[in-house]
Amino acid sequence: MQTTNPKPSLTSSPGTPSNLHNDKMVAVWERLRKHIKANVPTYIMVSMIIGIHFGWQILQSNPVLVKPQEKRDLPILQAVHQLQAKVESSLPSSVEKKSD
Repeated sequence: MQTTNPKPSLTSSPGTPSNLHNDKMVAVWERLRKHIKANVPTYIMVSMIIGIHFGWQILQSNPVLVKPQEKRDLPILQAVHQLQAKVESSLPSSVEKKSD
């Protein structure tokens, strides 16, 4: 008598490690979907801000539109430099300033 091996099942029964893994993955994807759905405005705003800064940099690097002597830093970098100057000017003169 010849015994044949049954074909392995492609689906796993409840409680098997494979099915538990699938349940966890479904839960993770569900949480991710809810998070994205709840935070769509944030994702859109961050994307827009990145796009605006990228566009500014592209325009500033075009010599036809902006002469080399008229180039400016990104507005966010200008604000950082102004804030840094303000903080440094408010420090007492006894505090040593770092040199770059």
